[in-house]
Amino acid sequence: MVLFILLTLLILTFVLFLKDKKDYAKFKTLSNTRQRQKIMKKWLVASFFFYGVLALVCLALLDKVQVLFELPPFLKGHLSAYMERFDTYPFVQSLLKGIFISLVPLLVIGMPLLSLLITYQSVNHPPKKTKKDQSANDVRNLNALLPRNAQERIYTGLLSVNAGIVEELFFRLLAPLLLFTLTNSLAVAIFGSTLWFALAHAYQGIAGVVLTFLMGLLLFFVYLYTASIWMAMLIHAIIDLNGLVLSPWFTAYLTAKKTKV
Repeated sequence: MVLFILLTLLILTFVLFLKDKKDYAKFKTLSNTRQRQKIMKKWLVASFFFYGVLALVCLALLDKVQVLFELPPFLKGHLSAYMERFDTYPFVQSLLKGIFISLVPLLVIGMPLLSLLITYQSVNHPPKKTKKDQSANDVRNLNALLPRNAQERIYTGLLSVNAGIVEELFFRLLAPLLLFTLTNSLAVAIFGSTLWFALAHAYQGIAGVVLTFLMGLLLFFVYLYTASIWMAMLIHAIIDLNGLVLSPWFTAYLTAKKTKV
C-alpha cells in the first residue's frame, strides 16, 4: 500500500512538473494579463488538489491524519533520543533554543523588513548594471512570475498562501512518512523528501533547486523544533508572500513615486 502510494505520487509529481515547465515556458512569453492570470489560476487549482487534497486523502488511507496535529512517532522518537544526548550539555541546549528563538522572528518579521530595506536601497540608489548583471538577478528564474498589476498580485498572493499550506502537507508530512515507512531511515525521510520538494521546483533551474532544497531543510527544522506543521506552513507562506507580493509591490510603489518626483 505504502509503496504503491509512493510510486503513484512520484509519477504524478513528474507529470505535474513537466506540465508546469511547459506552462511556465509559455507564461514567460505572455504580455497579456488575462492570459497570465488564466495560467496562474490553473497552477493554483492544480497544486491545491495535487499537493493538498491528495495528500490529505493519502494520510486518511494510511490512517495517519493525526500527524496534522502532532509529530509522527518516528520523528518524535528520534528527536527525543537526539535531544537526550545534550542533557549533559546545557550550554548546547541553550544555544539550540537561542537559535530557534531568534530564527522564527527573523523569518516572520526580520526577513520581510530586510527585503523592504534592500528594495528601497536598490530603487533609490540603483547600481549601474550590465545585461549580465540583470540576468544574474533572476537566479531562480522567477522574474516572469512577479505581478504586473493588482489583479495579478491577488493571484500571486493566493499562490503563495496555497504553496505554504499544501506543499508542507505533501513534503513535510506525507513524503517523509512514506519514505520512512519503506526505508526505516530518518535521513532518507528528511533528505529524500526535501530533495523531492526541490526537484518539484526544477523549472526554476539549478540555482532554484539548490535554494529550494536549503529552504526545505530550514522548514523541516522549524517543523521538528516546534512539533507543529502549522508553524512551518506560516513561515513558508510568509517567505513566498515576501518574494512574490510584498517586495514587488514595494518596488513598484517606490519606482512610481520616484518617477513622479
